[in-house]
Amino acid sequence: MPPAKLSGERLQENPSATLVWLFPRGTPADRGEAGEERENNWTAVRRPKPASSKENYRKMKNLLGQSYKQKPDLQRPEQMTGVILIDRERRDKEIKGEKMGNLKEEVINFAKETGAELVGVMDLNGVDFPAGHSPKDYLPEASSAVSFALSLNKGNVLNLPDSRNGYMLEFNEVNRELNSINHQIGRFLEKKGFLSFGVPGTASKGDEERLAADISHKHMAVRAGIGEFGINNLIITEEHGPCIRFSTLVTTANIDPTGENLKGLCDKCERCVEICPVDALSNWEENYSPRNGWRIDKESCYHRIFVQLNGKRCGLCIKACPYSKK
Repeated sequence: MPPAKLSGERLQENPSATLVWLFPRGTPADRGEAGEERENNWTAVRRPKPASSKENYRKMKNLLGQSYKQKPDLQRPEQMTGVILIDRERRDKEIKGEKMGNLKEEVINFAKETGAELVGVMDLNGVDFPAGHSPKDYLPEASSAVSFALSLNKGNVLNLPDSRNGYMLEFNEVNRELNSINHQIGRFLEKKGFLSFGVPGTASKGDEERLAADISHKHMAVRAGIGEFGINNLIITEEHGPCIRFSTLVTTANIDPTGENLKGLCDKCERCVEICPVDALSNWEENYSPRNGWRIDKESCYHRIFVQLNGKRCGLCIKACPYSKK
C-alpha cells in the first residue's frame, strides 16, 4: 500500500481530519514521504515490534477509544497498516469538555477496580445547591461529580449497641478506604487533564454540629442513581440498604450522568423512628421526600453522638431498617 498517496487523497476529501499513522510489520516509525505533516501526539504506534495488522488495529482502537470515527474504507484490519483519519472537530470537542460517554465507563470501571462497590455520576450544571455547599464553591469550573460507596459489615451494625466499638472501627475504616479511592479517582482524571476536588467522607474537625460534609454525599448519591432517602434521612440502596458510606469527587470533566433511580424503597415502617433514643425523626410526615430527604432534629442527634456517646456514632436507625437485614 502506498501510504503517502492514500493519505493525500483522503486529506483532500476531508480537510478537517487529523492524520494518524499505523505502521506495518517491521516498518520504522519514520516511514513516509518528505513533506508530509504528522501529528506525533496522536501517532498510534511509534516503534512497534513486529506484529500482525490485526494486532496493530487492536492497539489503535484501544488507544483512541470508541468515539473516534474511521473512514468506512479503512475499517478492515488489513487496511490499517497505512493511515487512519480522525475527525479533528470531534477530538477537539472532547478535549474542551463535551459530554464523553466512554469516559463515564472508564471512570466507573476504574472506581470499582480500586474498591468502590457502587458508583454513579451526576451532572452539576443547572443545579441549585444550598449556600456554602455547592461543589463550585471549591472548584468553580466543575461539571460533574462522581459518587461512590462502600458497604458496612452488617455484623457490626445489627448487634448495636453491644457492638459499639466494633461499629466505630468499621465506620472509621470504611471512611479511610473511601478517602483512598477518592484520591485515586482524582489522580486518574487529572492525568487525563481534568481538575478534580475530593470531598472527605466526614466533616472536618470543628464542623460536627452540622452533621454534614462540605458537600452532601447523600444528595449526590441520589442524583447519581445509587439510592434514595428513607425517612431516617439516610440513603437506602437495593444492594445494602442504609449499611453504606459515601464519598464524592468533583471534576471539570463533563461526564455523561448515570441518572436518578427512585424506586420507593422506603415503605415508611417507622422502625427507625421508634428506635431513636432522642426522638430525632418524629416529624418526617410533612417534610420527607425520597429525592431530597428532610431536616431531622440535628440538635438532638448531635447531643446523642457527642454528649451521650462521647463522640461515638449511634447507628440504631441503620440497624432498625428492614433493608439492613436482607
